[in-house]
Amino acid sequence: MSDVEQSLTVNLNGAEDGISDFLSADDILSANDIKLVRVDVPEWGGAIYIRPITISQMEKIEQMLAPDQNKKRRKITYLRETMLVMSIVNPNTLAPIFTRKDMPKLAMKSAAATERVFDQCLKLSGFKQEDVDELVDDFIEGQTVD
Repeated sequence: MSDVEQSLTVNLNGAEDGISDFLSADDILSANDIKLVRVDVPEWGGAIYIRPITISQMEKIEQMLAPDQNKKRRKITYLRETMLVMSIVNPNTLAPIFTRKDMPKLAMKSAAATERVFDQCLKLSGFKQEDVDELVDDFIEGQTVD
């Protein structure tokens, strides 16, 4: 019997009224799990606030990055800008301060500043650097010489 099965068995056998220390669907759905993080960006003259992306936004990014040889370069190029658009928010309203139309302008910003903010967005949203490295490796391996 695994530790989890044994633990569950002990809890079930030891509880007179059943298990009571679990979260309900309402508990989870009403939990405020949006953590704002302040990121100082001296290159931009101050600080910004970022929030983690949602599951829905994560799925959009995953779809955007799905293998497609014809559009792979564009997808990799706009990964950082997409994360910035989704993550940088007004701290009072939690509304994004950028739209997709701002992505080309964001692409022209300082690489040092953008990369620092992007790294914080990844960390806050649960992405690992290995995930991004794998995407880049797949991109490089998929290139052909014209």
